Amino acid sequence: LNEPSVYTISTQLKEYGDKLKNRESAKNEDFGVLGTPGLSSGGFFKSPYSGEAEDSDIQVTVFPRVTEPHITSFMKNKTNPLEKPKALFTVALLRPDMRSKVVPGPFNSSSASKKDFPLPTIEVDVPLSERDVNILKWGIEHVREILKAPPISTVLGDEYSPNKNGDELRKWIKANHLPNSHWVGSTKMGQPDASGNYDEYAVVDEKLRVLGVKGLMIADAGIMPNVPNGNVHSTVCVVGRRAGEFIVGKKKDKDKKKK
Repeated sequence: LNEPSVYTISTQLKEYGDKLKNRESAKNEDFGVLGTPGLSSGGFFKSPYSGEAEDSDIQVTVFPRVTEPHITSFMKNKTNPLEKPKALFTVALLRPDMRSKVVPGPFNSSSASKKDFPLPTIEVDVPLSERDVNILKWGIEHVREILKAPPISTVLGDEYSPNKNGDELRKWIKANHLPNSHWVGSTKMGQPDASGNYDEYAVVDEKLRVLGVKGLMIADAGIMPNVPNGNVHSTVCVVGRRAGEFIVGKKKDKDKKKK
């Protein structure tokens, strides 16, 4: 461009106003900065069902608007900017008994076409346990207690969903729970036993090397053998750093041997 492009707030406001008038969009993200919740906050709680574990087993996150993509997709409903806004409170299990498995798609070895490499599917291996349901139920009820207290009680209206109690709430949880964004453990790290054998689910060793495959490492959230408490980004950064250290260390060992 010969001249810098100027895109002012007033220009944005006019575009957003036109969209509102014409109802051209019902998605918050189409409204730029003004379509975001502005902030989100959260906390960690320890339920009565956590047993002897010292760590929290529930993560609650508060969004001033329903903007989480996996939530809106699950609801199969788009938030209309002209509607009365709804706040979103997510209640997440940190150490669930439920487990899923990655199932590879059928592979056609006679062709190298991309269509012959179908994406794997994720299937439930161990369903939601009664303990999982108890923790989620407790988390929902705990959030309700928090919302009864000012100042937040003075700005929120009635509960939109699930708006159920007792056995009905348990049924709702079983029918409507969904996975969150922080997937781990699809290529878990294993630890060898006294005989040097790994368990059947182990994919990498303690140095991130894929078992049975020479020269291949995995350095992402897949190697985590257990679900960490909270979001996984910082843990993945540590995994990546360790992978770098292993690679550099291996190169140094090779250089020493050459000398």
